[in-house]
Amino acid sequence: MAGWLAANHKSKRTDIDMGFTSSYKSGLDLMQNCDLPPPIKLFAGPVNKICSVAVQEVVDDEVLISKDSEDGKFEILKALRLSQTRAREAERKCSVLLKERDALSNLLLDESLRLFAYQQWVRLLEFQVSKLEREQRTESLKSDSGGIPRWEDYGEGSSSMKRYAAAAFCLAIAGMGLAIGCSYIF
Repeated sequence: MAGWLAANHKSKRTDIDMGFTSSYKSGLDLMQNCDLPPPIKLFAGPVNKICSVAVQEVVDDEVLISKDSEDGKFEILKALRLSQTRAREAERKCSVLLKERDALSNLLLDESLRLFAYQQWVRLLEFQVSKLEREQRTESLKSDSGGIPRWEDYGEGSSSMKRYAAAAFCLAIAGMGLAIGCSYIF
């Protein structure tokens, strides 16, 4: 609660500067403690004292008022104790929930890292499988032609070579642009 008060308490100067003098009420004015009983109405003194009625009645009235005020103080202390107990329980629940949230976030992070590692592993395996399939195809082509590669075999690979060359050329241009851009920035 102290953090909330520090974060939400604004100075009067800021309120005046922003034009909130009449419409804005601070959070402290709006807060109410519902645990405490309603305030006891204090009786300053008996009216009988002014009229010079018997002193005994005045003493009896004061004793009743003091008993009522003691009962009121007891009720206030009891309500205060109850509100403090509730506040402590709320703090305990909050700390438990924070620990649970942190544990869940750590578990989620671990799970996402494992999932990412598995995805990378699957990609690596797929790459290895494609490489092995390509090697098997080239070996089967060599065995079909008697170990001597044919000119048509190179013709099929030339389109893929063109793609690789185009990709390398684009990456080279992008790299040069990056190098020139970094030299101007730094």
